[in-house]
Amino acid sequence: MKNTIEQLKAVNVEEFFAPNVVFCYGAGGAFLGIAPYLFACGINIVGVIDTYKRGWIDVADRRLPIYSMNGAYEVSNSIPDKGTASVVITIADSSLYENIEERLVAQGFSEERIFDLNFWTWLTVPSEKVFCKNIGHYMQFYPSGLSACCNLGVKDSYLAEWYIKGKKIIESVENYLEKIQYYIDEAEKGRVPLYCKECPFLLDAGVESVGNSINIDRFITSDHVVCNADCVYCTDACTMPHRKVGHTLDERFDGMIDARNLLLKRQLIANDSIIQLASGEISIIPQKRKLLQLIEGQPEFRVEIYTNCFIYDEDIEGILKKYKNAVLQCDLDAGTPETYIKVKGFNKFQTVLRNLEKYASMGKVRIKYVILPGMNDSEEDYVGMIRIIKRLSLDNILLSPEYEMSRKNNRFEKRSLCFSTAKFIVMLNKDGIQAVLIKDFWSDEDAALIKRFTRELTLEQDSAI
Repeated sequence: MKNTIEQLKAVNVEEFFAPNVVFCYGAGGAFLGIAPYLFACGINIVGVIDTYKRGWIDVADRRLPIYSMNGAYEVSNSIPDKGTASVVITIADSSLYENIEERLVAQGFSEERIFDLNFWTWLTVPSEKVFCKNIGHYMQFYPSGLSACCNLGVKDSYLAEWYIKGKKIIESVENYLEKIQYYIDEAEKGRVPLYCKECPFLLDAGVESVGNSINIDRFITSDHVVCNADCVYCTDACTMPHRKVGHTLDERFDGMIDARNLLLKRQLIANDSIIQLASGEISIIPQKRKLLQLIEGQPEFRVEIYTNCFIYDEDIEGILKKYKNAVLQCDLDAGTPETYIKVKGFNKFQTVLRNLEKYASMGKVRIKYVILPGMNDSEEDYVGMIRIIKRLSLDNILLSPEYEMSRKNNRFEKRSLCFSTAKFIVMLNKDGIQAVLIKDFWSDEDAALIKRFTRELTLEQDSAI
C-alpha cells in the first residue's frame, strides 16, 4: 500500500481521473464521509467493494454499485483505453488494512494501486492562485479529522488529515503538520491541494503576506459532541444521529490537549492566538473540563467561547472574568420569539436574552446573525434585533450567510442573500450600529454587491424623505 509520505508525494493526480477507475473498499461510515470529497476532486469512483453488502449505495447525489472483490476485479479488467484501477480503503480501523491489502493483491489488484483514506490529501495541482491565508495558520478539530481551513467545503470543511482507528490522535497531528508544510512549499511552486483548486478564497499575494511556515493563530474545537439546539442550518443538530468515528470522545479531547502542548513546545502557536471553544454546546458538554485545559496557563490567548446561551454557565462566566482577551459569541439569528423557534427549534428566546444580559454585563459579548432569506430577514426581525443590540449595550453585530449558501455560485440566490443583508445594514447604520461582514463567509464579490445594494437603498431612503 502506498502510505508513506514520500510515496504519496510522488502520486500523479491524473491516475485517479477517467478513464482510470477508483474503487473504495468498505461501504460504511468512513466511505460515506470521504466519498463527497473524492467526488469534489474529480476522482472517478465507479463502485464500492464490500465483503458483506451487495446492491447499491447512495452518496453525494450519486448511486454506486457494491461489488464483491472478484466482481470489482472483473470491472477493472474492462477499463477502456488501457486505464488503471485503484482501490482506496475507506475503513477507519487501520488494523484491518494489511489483511484487506493481502486479499486485494491475491485477487489481482496491484499493490502499488492500493491506498489508505488519507492518500488524496497529498495530491496537488497547478493553480493560478495558490496562496491561502489559512493554510499554516489554522487547525480545527472535527470528530473524524483535522481541518486545514473553513472556507470551502462539500458538506463541511476540508479535512486535510483523517483520523485512523488504532492510531493516536497525536500521530494524526504530526502528519497534519508535515502535510501543511508540504502545502506551503508546493504553493511556492505554483501548486495547491487538489481539493482547494478554484477555491474563491485563494490569494494572488505571495508568502510575504501569508507566511511560508506554520504559525497556528486559530486553534478551533468543533467536535460536535452534543448540543441542545436544533438550528435549521446545522448538520449536527441535536436531532441528528451521532456519527460513527474511530475514536472515543475522551481520546479525541485528549488529542486536542496533546496537540496544544506539542504546538507550544515547538513554538508553532503564538501566545495571542485565538483558541475557539465550540464543540457542540460548551455548557453541557461532558468533556468540558478537558476543553478548558486548552487555555490553562496561557493568559494571553484570545479565547472565543461559542454558546447558544440556553443555559447560564458559571465556567463560562469564570473564563470571561479571568481571561482579559476572552469573548462570548452567540448566534441569535432572530429578532422575534416566533422566528427564533423556526431557526433554533426551541422556545428559548427570552431565556437566551436574560443570559446574554448577564454575560454582557462583563462587556465581553458579541452577537452573530446568520442571514436566512425568507426566514429571518423581515423588517420585524431586523427591528427586534436592533432593539436587542441596544439592550445589550453593543455597538456592532456580526453578519454571515448560512454556510452552504456562502459556497454556492447560484447568482439568483446570492443576489437575494446580498440584498437581504444590505437591507439590514441600512437599518443598522441608521441606528449607529456597525455591521461586520465575517470575511471567512463572504467572497470579495459578495461584499462588493452588498456595498452597492447598501448604497442604492440608502439613496432611495434619502430621496423618499
